[in-house]
Amino acid sequence: MLKLSVLGWSVMATFAVIGCASVDVRGVGTGTTQASYELRGKTMTQLEVEAQRLCPRGHEVQHRWQRYSRPETEDGKVATWWNRAVKFVNPPPDDDAQLTVLCKA
Repeated sequence: MLKLSVLGWSVMATFAVIGCASVDVRGVGTGTTQASYELRGKTMTQLEVEAQRLCPRGHEVQHRWQRYSRPETEDGKVATWWNRAVKFVNPPPDDDAQLTVLCKA
């Protein structure tokens, strides 16, 4: 019974991670026959993989942008506790990446 419970939690955790790692893809009108996409996600690597999937013949990057939060250095147990408490109450902005690509014909 315990193994089933652990397996169930493992499956739920896997789907939660997959759900958090989604990429938002929007088509962009360019006035040409070439497909163009704006991709948004958590990491630039994730967006590059999605761009390669969308543009199997290659792509040209039109715009690239990324923001990430750095882990803070902690100087002791009290500082560690305080930083964790502040992050719990007021979480830092999420990591964010944006990539605009023009698919090659």
